[in-house]
Amino acid sequence: MNRFPLLTAACAALAACQVMPPKDFTVHTVPEGADITINGKPFGTSPATGKVDQDKSLGILAQKEGYEVAGATVPTSTSKWRTIWWTEHSPKSRYIEQDEITIPLAKVPTLEDYKPTELPPYEEP
Repeated sequence: MNRFPLLTAACAALAACQVMPPKDFTVHTVPEGADITINGKPFGTSPATGKVDQDKSLGILAQKEGYEVAGATVPTSTSKWRTIWWTEHSPKSRYIEQDEITIPLAKVPTLEDYKPTELPPYEEP
């Protein structure tokens, strides 16, 4: 009796029961040195690398003194192989394609940045 097909089916079923494993993900900011949070949890200072769960989208916030808060969302994709056992909306069939993201930070304007020569001249009404 050939047990290979049975063993293959058992391994595939076991693999389908698990959520995708965490993956390494890197967040860069321009300029570097921003505090990063992912889905409300501290992730580190950019450039920051760590493990993220792949079963849901990533909500990323970057904060640095003197710069506006910036954010980004990294969506999940559907695994075609895992949808054989799960629906495409099930966390067990979702994964994150990207390995990294770069978030640009805009500087907060200060009084030193104000240049009155850029304004039109005042005209009386």
